[in-house]
Amino acid sequence: MEYTLIPIFSSLGFFFMVVAIVYLVTHSRQQLARYQTEVQTKLIERFGSAPELVTFLQSSEGRQFLGTVEAAPKYLAGDRILAGVRKSVVLSFLGVAFLLLCIPYGIRNEFFMVTGGILLALGAGYFVSTVISFRLSKSWGLVTSTHDPSSLAQS
Repeated sequence: MEYTLIPIFSSLGFFFMVVAIVYLVTHSRQQLARYQTEVQTKLIERFGSAPELVTFLQSSEGRQFLGTVEAAPKYLAGDRILAGVRKSVVLSFLGVAFLLLCIPYGIRNEFFMVTGGILLALGAGYFVSTVISFRLSKSWGLVTSTHDPSSLAQS
């Protein structure tokens, strides 16, 4: 009797775990957007008129502030590329682990084989997507290679 409830509780637990993860990720992104909006609003409120804002932006501190604002897309592109690599590695290892579970005893478990194949394919897809994103970001100037001889000559 008690063994029949295990799949039900496992399924419900997995569902609630996925919902909790999605909620936490969404909530943290909303908090970050709210914080950025508050900072921008306070910065705009600080200047009483447009000429004051223009004067600030033309000063060395203003140029430094704009430099950090302009650099944000570059940092975000790098973070997203690293996140893609992380996802591809995790999914690929999970897929390989599921496939390896079928080997030791010669058991042909279709669930493990299908799950392992899907996870491995998702990992490979994330990797290809990350490589394409990296190349596009590099061609758009969002990512610069530190091993590029031309970037060393400019330093």
